[in-house]
Amino acid sequence: KLLVSSFSERIVAPTAVNYDYDALMAEFQDLVGQLMSKGTTNGPKITAIVERYLGKGKKVGDTTPEQAEFVSLIVADIKSDLM
Repeated sequence: KLLVSSFSERIVAPTAVNYDYDALMAEFQDLVGQLMSKGTTNGPKITAIVERYLGKGKKVGDTTPEQAEFVSLIVADIKSDLM
C-alpha cells in the first residue's frame, strides 16, 4: 500500500548572502580601535574571537574577500561580547 502525503513539500534553495568585505574590514578596524582605546585588556579578548573563526595565530588582516563570512562572524561576536 502506497501512502501519499496530503501536502507537497517545497524545497527552497538557501539564499547566498553577499558580504561587503571592504565594509566589514572597515567596521572591524573601527571596533578594534574603539576597544583598544578603552584599554589594552581588550586585546586578548579580540584575539580569542578572531582565533575562534580563523585559527590560532591568524589575523583578520590576512583574510581574503572569500573569507568575508568569517569576518562578519568576528564583527558580530565583537559587538555582542565586547561592546
